[in-house]
Amino acid sequence: QLQVVEGDAWQREAVRKRQRVVQLAAPRGRIVDGNGRVLARDYPIFQLTLVALEWQRRGRTRCTACGTVHFHRSERPSRLRACPCRDPASKLEEMPLPDVSALEGLLELEPGELARRARDRIDRVEELVAAKRRALEGQGQLEFLLHDAVAQYRVDLLLRPYVVVKRLPEEAVRLVELDERGRYRGFRVRTDLRREYAEDGPSGQLLGFVSVVHDDEELEELRTRYGRNVTLDTRVGRAGLEKGLDALLLGRTGWVRQARDDNGDFTKVVEEERPRRGHEIRLELTTEACREAERVLEDWGKKDGYYPQARPSGGFVALRADTGAIVAWGEMPRLVMNRELARLFETTDAAAGFDPTIGQYTLCL
Repeated sequence: QLQVVEGDAWQREAVRKRQRVVQLAAPRGRIVDGNGRVLARDYPIFQLTLVALEWQRRGRTRCTACGTVHFHRSERPSRLRACPCRDPASKLEEMPLPDVSALEGLLELEPGELARRARDRIDRVEELVAAKRRALEGQGQLEFLLHDAVAQYRVDLLLRPYVVVKRLPEEAVRLVELDERGRYRGFRVRTDLRREYAEDGPSGQLLGFVSVVHDDEELEELRTRYGRNVTLDTRVGRAGLEKGLDALLLGRTGWVRQARDDNGDFTKVVEEERPRRGHEIRLELTTEACREAERVLEDWGKKDGYYPQARPSGGFVALRADTGAIVAWGEMPRLVMNRELARLFETTDAAAGFDPTIGQYTLCL
């Protein structure tokens, strides 16, 4: 029965437990002006993520003969009776739990803050698991099927990287990535992408802005338009050229298939497909023409007596008569996207922008 009738299903389950596929976000295409000056581009930032299951298994024993460090659940003694090196002089010595104070110091966090965030994540997972159990019970799920489904749901959530620090300095990146002794077990560096706009380029009303997919409903709608290339982490245009030219600016996501190493961590790369950047958009207008249009607007405002009693507002757009291409775009007052969006999303993220089930911010620049 197991080998013949259900053989394929159990083989897939075995592979799923040994391997996982991680989606790689694709950079959006750049927007440049007529002289090739970059007006909008993606740049990478580093984030600190927590894999709660690895954090729970940060207990350590060290072989006195070969020096290999073995990990186990921190609240239980190791079940390992002997080191695989099989040296006659081998003994397994229990080691103290890792000290993450050096990382907390670099991040300017209070002592114990990373452990508190790890506990909060684990507590949140248990809340979600309890809700899942109630939902399955309400559907009349059989008990033996219910147990397996809930257990797998818990493991999936505990293995899902959860963002605990949104921006990681390079010193902290090196500290985590160069660690070979398991001091920061459970913590990983994640590369994320942010959109940057030229400070002296055309005003933000023309370029627009981007944010990640809001929810599952929007995800399904976007997939009918762009296919399976869109995920919850994909940043899509919300206004201006970013929205109007979304189909061209969107890149193609990549993926990497990872396998477990001897310690049970997903460190081996089995297969991968690198993401592809979206198309570059070259505009007809130039930065100099846009700034000149804004100076014209400002001179007009002063000439008409608005200053200093009130600040005027308005727009200036110049088109080529033969092609309709925009050659100058000016606005007053001027919206600088980097500063304005930072203020907007700081408030949004603090209020309700974080989705704990996926461990990501559902609205960010």
